Amino acid sequence: MFDEAALQAGFVTALKSIMEIDSNLINSFMKSTKEVIGNGNHQKKLLDLNDSIKNLKDRQAKLIDLMLDETISKDDYGIKSNELTNLILTKEKEINQIEELVSNQESLETKLQEIKDKILESDTIVIYDPEIFTLLIDRVIVGGHDSLENKVPEQVTYIFDITNEAFRIKGKKDKDYTIISTMNCQYSYHTFSQNEYGYRTRVKHDSFPIQIAIKNK
Repeated sequence: MFDEAALQAGFVTALKSIMEIDSNLINSFMKSTKEVIGNGNHQKKLLDLNDSIKNLKDRQAKLIDLMLDETISKDDYGIKSNELTNLILTKEKEINQIEELVSNQESLETKLQEIKDKILESDTIVIYDPEIFTLLIDRVIVGGHDSLENKVPEQVTYIFDITNEAFRIKGKKDKDYTIISTMNCQYSYHTFSQNEYGYRTRVKHDSFPIQIAIKNK
C-alpha cells in the first residue's frame, strides 16, 4: 500500500525538477495545448453560429408573415417553426460548449503560469494541484527495478505527456516512455510489510525513489 499524499509529493518534486531542466517547457506546453484546442478558431465559430441563429430567427419571422397572409396553413407553420426552433437550440448549445471550452482553457493556462512562476521564483515546494496533474501526466507506475533488476516496490515513475525531443535523445528508453531523470523525493510516510506468517509491520520511510519520464509520441 502506498500513501496517496506521498504520490502527490512525488509529483510536485518531479514537476519542479523537470522545470529546472527546461524552464521553457511549460511555455511550450501551453502553446501546444492552445494550438490543439484551437482558440483562434473559436471566435470564427462563434461568429458563424450567431449569424446562423440570426438567419434562422429571420426565417421564423417570415413564416409568421406567410401564415398571416394565408400563404401557408397553421399546421405547416407549426411544423416548420418547430424545426427552426430546434436548430436554434442546437446552435445555442454549441455556443455554450465553445464558450465553456474557452473559459476552461484560459483557466488552465493561468494555473500553468502560476505553477511556473512559483517554481522559478521560489525554492519552496509548490502545492499539489490535481488539475495540473491530470493535464501533464499520462500515467504513474508504482513499483519498479534497480540497475541490478532487483525489485523496488516503493519506486514511482511519473510519465509526463509533453513534447520535448531533446529529453528523448538524452534519456533512457523504456517501452513507450523515456526516463530522463531519477532522484529521491524527501517525504515521510508509512507502509505495511507482511512476513511469511501473515504478520503486518508498520514501516516508516523518509524518502522514496522516483523516475521522471516523457511519453514517446
